[in-house]
Amino acid sequence: MAASGWHTAALTMRLLVESSFVPVGGIVGAGFEELTWPRPVRTGDELRVESEVLVLRPSKSRPGQGMIKIRNITMNQHDEPVQRSVGTLLVRVRPMGSN
Repeated sequence: MAASGWHTAALTMRLLVESSFVPVGGIVGAGFEELTWPRPVRTGDELRVESEVLVLRPSKSRPGQGMIKIRNITMNQHDEPVQRSVGTLLVRVRPMGSN
């Protein structure tokens, strides 16, 4: 039996929310450029997510906020991608020099 792609997306979101990726002030999704499911998720699969920040830029219309373009790849236990996404997130900008 295979999971729906939307179930895979929901599991990916849960893994991301529970991960150590915590932008200052939280995140708001601003849209996706890509969302694909190259392989099905099967019963018993163990999933993990790899994330890569592709672009960081200040918001043109909202001072104190910025945009992050991020690629997430959800992998199964065989290191095979089961979901790929590229999305944009709205985040609060941290002042220079702060951690």
